[in-house]
This record gives sequence, structure tokens and C-alpha cells, in this order.
Amino acid sequence: MHMTLYVGSLASHEDGRELTRLFSTYGTVMYAKVVVDPDLFRRHGGFGVVEMDTTQAARDAIRALDNWEFRGRTLTVRAATAAEETAVGHPRMFTSMNMCDDEEERY
Repeated sequence: MHMTLYVGSLASHEDGRELTRLFSTYGTVMYAKVVVDPDLFRRHGGFGVVEMDTTQAARDAIRALDNWEFRGRTLTVRAATAAEETAVGHPRMFTSMNMCDDEEERY
């Protein structure tokens, strides 16, 4: 089953290809996109989402990359909420398995 991750504290020059390269070490990346909003980057750093092909690959990526320093910033990596997926235009499929925002219910 696919799982979508939130990736926070990105530098303004990061893009989906960079996230794909970073996360592909842990499994197949189905989708990766970074929010492009200059005001957001100035205030908080950027964020993106990465959809991994399996829950196990996503969990491996979270363990390896959460709080990991990448290009001078400490990344935040966790399960994405529906709002975060929507903010980056994720092609979300509405099924009973991913219609909740509660991380515990998603796996």
C-alpha cells in the first residue's frame, strides 16, 4: 500500500526531483512535489510530499531522514495529512484507507 510523507524544512531551491533522489534510497517514489511559495519559504522554510510505494519503505524513510541534516537544514519527515497532500496538488485517491488524518489509522 502506498503512503504519503510530509517533508518539512526544505531549502527554497529544492524540487520534486531532489526529493525523489533522496527518498529513492528507501523504496520506489511514486510522487514527489515541493510547495513553491516564496512567502512560505521566508517564514518557515518549504515543505513537500513524497508518496512511497509501500508502507515499509515510507517507515524506513521516516526512520532514516527525520531530523537528518540536508543542505544545512534539519528535515522533518512524517506521515502527511490530507491537507498537506492537497496543498501540493497530490493526486489523492479517496479510499477508506486514506481518508483520515489520524496517523495511527493510516496503517
